[in-house]
Amino acid sequence: MRIPPIKERLQRLLILTFWIISTVILPGQLISQNPTYIFDQINVEDGLPHHIPILINQDQEGYLWMTSDAGLIKYDGFEFELFQWEKDNINSLSENNLHSLFIDSRDNIWIGSLQKGLNIYASDRNHIIRFDGRKGYPKLRSSNIYFTIEDWQGHIWIGGEKGIEILKPENESYTLLEDGLPFSELLDEIVTTAVLDNNSNIWLGGNGNVWKISSTSIKKYSTPIATEMINDIEIDREEQLWFSFDGNKERVFKYNQSTDTLTSISFIQTFTHSRDIKLEFDHDNNLWYSEFGFGFQMYDINKESIVINSLTNTNLDPEPYAKDPFCDRSGNVWVGQFGLLKYPYPQGFNTFYHYQPYPQVNHAVYVDGDYLWLSIRSVGLLRHHLPSGEEKLFFPNSSDPSALFSDHITGIARLNREELILAELGAIQILNTSSMTFKTYTQSGVNKSVFIDKQDHIWISGNYGLYAFDSQNGIFDTIKLEQPVKGFSRRTTVACQDKEERIWFANKRGGLGIYDKRSKTTLRAPLVHETQGTIADFEDTIEDMVYDSINALIWVASYDGLMKIDPSRMTYIKVNPDEIDLRFYSILISRDQEIWSGTNEGLVEYEILNDHWNHYKSNEGLINTNFYTQSKAILSDGSLIFGGKNGVDYFNPKTLRKNEYEAKPICTELMINGLKRTPPKRHELLDGFVLQPGESFIEMTFSSDHFSSPSENKFSYRISGIHNDWVELGSHPKITIGNLKGSNHLNLKVTNPNGIGDHTLYHIPINFKQHLWNTTWFRIILLVGLSAIVIYYIRKNERNKTKAAEEKSTIKDQINKLEKKALAAQMNPHFIFNSMNAIQEFIYNGENEIAINYLAKFSKIIRAVLNFSSQDRIPLAEEIDFINHYVELQQMRFSSNFKLRVNLPNEIDLYTIEIPPFLLQPHIENAIEHGLKTISATGIIELTFQDIGDYLQVTIDDNGIGRSASKAIKLGKVQPESKGISIIEERINHMKKDHEKVSMIILDKKKNGKSEGTRIELTIPYD
Repeated sequence: MRIPPIKERLQRLLILTFWIISTVILPGQLISQNPTYIFDQINVEDGLPHHIPILINQDQEGYLWMTSDAGLIKYDGFEFELFQWEKDNINSLSENNLHSLFIDSRDNIWIGSLQKGLNIYASDRNHIIRFDGRKGYPKLRSSNIYFTIEDWQGHIWIGGEKGIEILKPENESYTLLEDGLPFSELLDEIVTTAVLDNNSNIWLGGNGNVWKISSTSIKKYSTPIATEMINDIEIDREEQLWFSFDGNKERVFKYNQSTDTLTSISFIQTFTHSRDIKLEFDHDNNLWYSEFGFGFQMYDINKESIVINSLTNTNLDPEPYAKDPFCDRSGNVWVGQFGLLKYPYPQGFNTFYHYQPYPQVNHAVYVDGDYLWLSIRSVGLLRHHLPSGEEKLFFPNSSDPSALFSDHITGIARLNREELILAELGAIQILNTSSMTFKTYTQSGVNKSVFIDKQDHIWISGNYGLYAFDSQNGIFDTIKLEQPVKGFSRRTTVACQDKEERIWFANKRGGLGIYDKRSKTTLRAPLVHETQGTIADFEDTIEDMVYDSINALIWVASYDGLMKIDPSRMTYIKVNPDEIDLRFYSILISRDQEIWSGTNEGLVEYEILNDHWNHYKSNEGLINTNFYTQSKAILSDGSLIFGGKNGVDYFNPKTLRKNEYEAKPICTELMINGLKRTPPKRHELLDGFVLQPGESFIEMTFSSDHFSSPSENKFSYRISGIHNDWVELGSHPKITIGNLKGSNHLNLKVTNPNGIGDHTLYHIPINFKQHLWNTTWFRIILLVGLSAIVIYYIRKNERNKTKAAEEKSTIKDQINKLEKKALAAQMNPHFIFNSMNAIQEFIYNGENEIAINYLAKFSKIIRAVLNFSSQDRIPLAEEIDFINHYVELQQMRFSSNFKLRVNLPNEIDLYTIEIPPFLLQPHIENAIEHGLKTISATGIIELTFQDIGDYLQVTIDDNGIGRSASKAIKLGKVQPESKGISIIEERINHMKKDHEKVSMIILDKKKNGKSEGTRIELTIPYD
């Protein structure tokens, strides 16, 4: 754990002191009325590879990229990937301390380091390249890179400690422009920041200077602070330019297009002249401003006022070390600050945060004109004046009968013009709001809520029943059941009144009761299910209920869901769908006749007319996840208040908005037959897949570029000919496709948490190449013909080899080339004869299905021999495919218990790397025939590939009996001579003539004197 130095800790203490003075000690300040803004915090414990991301950007696919002093970080909304410097890997970063980050129009990631120059993450090749002087990647003058930017021609401008350099992209390489450069007078200037505006002008900022560069001209601006360094240049959503400077007072300037000048922005407060100021504009054109050492702020530039201050009105610790803010495509703002902070796209939720130094737990809320009354658990009663922010707190005092009785207040209601009635632990109190005195009526137990009916009768719910309370005389009349019902207890929670003036109350054990004031009778509510006809059982589940006078319904919040009751028909029904499986705690009906409920996982809105549900959680700005029954109210402007253990959330339903950004899929992982492949980009998905014979399974993992709430994005898919309806998936799904034949189509779609998806329906074709033969006789005839051809080619190649050996030395080079080609077609004829015998034996034994399967696999090998015999080199994918077929055939022939494992790292491309054919198969054959065939345990052949610069290293490991034991078994037996290994040795010797590092090493693996198998190490050149 990092321990800050003394100077840093003192600075934090001063900032914390400032925060306490601003929010606790000074009553009536504007800050006390500001809402608390909620930031998501992602830390090392959540998988973040480093404590402080510095720069953040988003590529075209949607991935977030971050720099840090520990390397480059990639984030897909769920998982992080860290790229770092590696000592022996030239395709790694030049160092881990990264200084700049830029994404060009081709989606390449440009990364500038602090001391080791420039790097580029080539997205099409999926690896990092250094600009270190290698061919195609020139070495730059500067080692400390300040910025990278792309101009109107696609040229890349780089600013460093030795001035500006310009790169011209050419295919997969870059040329450093040195002669005939445009604006050569700028090249030696120290420029630290740059931006490209919407008119393709480049704006550069340096030591007190600003340059505007177009395709035809350059203009230099004399800034108001001519001696200070420019920290940042940004463009807002209205295409206006903003600048930040070092300096004493004037730090932020706006470019005035009409006067072509820079104007100081006075309403932005800065704290120091020596720290960097970074700017960013969100989707609402609010200015985000970070000053290193003093946190970050968000300004409403139209109202010229501060909205968010990270040190005062957020859920964050007062940590000052904020890095550059960044607004992603879906509207979230990200800041690095001892962790990764995210401010979700604001949907309109605010948090009331009183400045008193007490807990924010609110058990009851009541709005009385301009006053907000809050019950603070274990503290007392707080009165907050909404216009001024002034607050008064009432503490319990057991020695003062006119003081607050209890610090556990669970219900507040207006009794008359001057008096409020409070339900408390052990008492009912009446508060005179003029004299600020209390009148107390003791009553044992927890008094849960206060309800005043149409006739101004007061009803108290509590542990000892439902009481009719006389505020003049303090008389409690307990409502009892006319006919006692088993399980019906005295404990009640809430009450309401229906159209018939009956009092409905929730009994903690018996469900719902009804008191008819006219007949003065009480009974258990005889409710039946609206469609099923079953009797209601709400035992110990009801938390809140409210009467809907417009629809003449009662809405009930319970642990089992949201219930709708029709009092006239005595029916009920659960209205929330199965996916809204929550505990409902509190209910309000908005002025638009929408049901709002506080639950155990945020707020739920039910649009009655549309029968539509909206679910809002903490990642959308709510500070509470659990709400309390009586902590709810409606403000005069129609805003709703819901309180819970973390404070009070308030919002106006009319100002809530949806995030309209269309969620788009990101393919984060692709595997074919268990082997990892480079994930396709979004546009490549539409091209689909063509799988070769033997490739039967595809696994794709997806995320989305909508980061407001990654876990709430919804994926669904269907496959033509298999699914009639969409198959719903999770937010980070893995789709597995296998055992398909012919042509199929995968349809994919994703929606954001507001139900908005990409208008593009991802229609992905998947084609499986099939074999041409279908019958047993066709395969047998084909096999006989191919066998004859193979034997002919083998003999012909042997003759050619003998003839080539007799040629004169003057044509030695020609002999070597012909010999390579001949050797490439060698294969043990005995394998062919044994295979034919095996087929014959299967047929004689009546095992026709096995014979057919064997023939199919054998034909693939024969075809490969024909195809490879005329080629010097073949793709690595074809060699691996050939070996797989060979091993499968041997497994069928011997019925042996052995397996083949292939280890292939991501950086090796199966289809671009080529090797000589038949270079690996003889070693596999030796491992099976002489090493694994006789062991009782499961045999393993492990084939491992490794990229070592200009060479491919191949390791073949087996756990067989070893060479010594194999030789002992052979003694006294007549066995056909295998020429495969000796042929490979000759081929290796030929290759050594052109490549010094080519080698073949065969090792016996031993432990404690016992053989553990054989290892072969081959080093093969790429060309």
